[in-house]
Amino acid sequence: MNPIFKPFFDKDTIKISVGQAIERHELIKKLTDFGYEYTVKGDVVDVEHYGILRIMFAGETIEAIKKIDKFYMRTRETLQTFEIIKKTQDSANQVSKEIAAFVKKTDFILPPVGDCVVHSLHGIGRYAGIEKKQIGGKENQYYIIQYDGNALVFVPLGQHEHLSNYVGEPTRLHKIGGQDFAAAKQRVRRRLKELSFKLSEVYKLRANSRPKIYQINPEINLAFAKTFPYELTADQKKVLAEIYDDLQSNKIMDRLLCGDVGFGKTEVALRTAFNAIINDFQVLLLCPTTILSVQHYNLAKERFSKFGMKVQICNRFNNQYPDNDADLVIGTHKLLSLPENYFKRLGLLIIDEEQRFGVETKEKIKKTVKNADVLTMSATPIPRTLNLALIGMRDISVITTPPKDKLPVITIVEEFSWQLLINAIEKENGQSIILYNNVQTITSFTNQLKKQILNKRIDFLHGQLSSTEIQLKIEKIYECNTDVIVASSIIENGIDLNTANTLFVINAERLGVAAMHQLRGRVGRKTAQAYAYFTYPKLEDLSEISRERINAIKNFYTQGAGFNIAMRDLELRGGGEVLGANQSGHIDEIGMEAFTQILSEIAEENKLSNK
Repeated sequence: MNPIFKPFFDKDTIKISVGQAIERHELIKKLTDFGYEYTVKGDVVDVEHYGILRIMFAGETIEAIKKIDKFYMRTRETLQTFEIIKKTQDSANQVSKEIAAFVKKTDFILPPVGDCVVHSLHGIGRYAGIEKKQIGGKENQYYIIQYDGNALVFVPLGQHEHLSNYVGEPTRLHKIGGQDFAAAKQRVRRRLKELSFKLSEVYKLRANSRPKIYQINPEINLAFAKTFPYELTADQKKVLAEIYDDLQSNKIMDRLLCGDVGFGKTEVALRTAFNAIINDFQVLLLCPTTILSVQHYNLAKERFSKFGMKVQICNRFNNQYPDNDADLVIGTHKLLSLPENYFKRLGLLIIDEEQRFGVETKEKIKKTVKNADVLTMSATPIPRTLNLALIGMRDISVITTPPKDKLPVITIVEEFSWQLLINAIEKENGQSIILYNNVQTITSFTNQLKKQILNKRIDFLHGQLSSTEIQLKIEKIYECNTDVIVASSIIENGIDLNTANTLFVINAERLGVAAMHQLRGRVGRKTAQAYAYFTYPKLEDLSEISRERINAIKNFYTQGAGFNIAMRDLELRGGGEVLGANQSGHIDEIGMEAFTQILSEIAEENKLSNK
């Protein structure tokens, strides 16, 4: 018998309930109309709704409705009915509030049986469920936590303030009683104390070292603002105010700017650079890739030259050093090969996509800019940097609101098939980007694709081509003489195509969560609907880590998710040693909450000792 479909929406509300018969394509259409982003995975529709609203179908009937926690990807609540209200202009403010609340305090999310948790006294144990027991003559329900030697700890329901979540699988469970956990914390504390000393010295030097207080000139800033064709978002204005406060204080700025791809970080950086130059400072803008440096250079030259400012570039396409009196120099790692003190008036360093730079590179940067302000930009900061920011050792600004009229990218996470790829490309009226991260076979793959799709101009691009070849291919892409570009991860930073609305990633399971999110931001820069396909081989052929990556991108598909991805990555990979190359850190030994608490204590001790 066919289900009887009834209207499930009105002008401003979608009303759903368990057992309700709904035409799924009509639901998806209304979600798009209402401004929500969603992912379809078989019989499951995940909707970004201040977290994730998971709608599970059996045929055309709603079988279950669940609220899923975005950070831990656990069920928070099972619902019978739910109403989805049409989004308004102020909807993004709620996301900002959620992030702020998370940064302040992450609540314990009840994990599945078998996952690990951390008890504030006993340490890392395995959650074994909830059981009703009579202890001390009083019957109550308890969380059961299993420890080394199968010892059990019973935590009364409702007293979960003693528990925190643990991501992943620990090397071992602790022994109950607290001594084992305390010893582990002391080991971590000793190592972090040694590492933090050098860091505190760096921040001490920067605290009262500003050579010149900036003068922010409203009139000339307004003239520069008129060269930008869009209106700033509320978050961009807020971040600029925070940066200007830094520049007019006694301390040297060291600010981390976190904002999703396409949310306007570059405009904030350019306005900061402009103010540095009018205050008689030179500016360096460091990029991880040659393509990105060219993109920034073209944009900056067009706007800064109107004010008589000298803008130059330094990358592998350019064999000459920039002039040492240039106002703004944009470049790659090649900038770090310049002689020491090459720029006499260096006042500001801007680092774009900082997670792409290795530790050795960052050490060189520190030596180069001892007395310069630093603005670091990233959609997904590396865990070490984000961790420092969140515990107050760096200043952090977050852009969470997308530009006006920006449509959310629809994300499809599916097993790879040639038919899926062909359909995705053929329905695209603009340009398509295919990530194929295997340089050895990228040419043969491109040739095979050309045989399958005859009506599109298809080319390939990767970093092992000569500088001349890369330049020529990039020019063809930007001039819209290429419809489909098959590229290696060279596109992750720098390819900014307003006409590209389809991204197709092959072997997405090989990428990190942050890399997948960055790639997703390569499409949907204007008002057209964009699609991102993340494909993988058969799930049974994937490792546990690869499955985790695929699950993460399924759950972090929302606009503004970059900050949340970094938070998830922070726990997956660890906050790391606050100095040095090791990013895995000590979180696996004691858990996230204990690690952060120790690092925060050490930071406070350093502040007191420096007074």
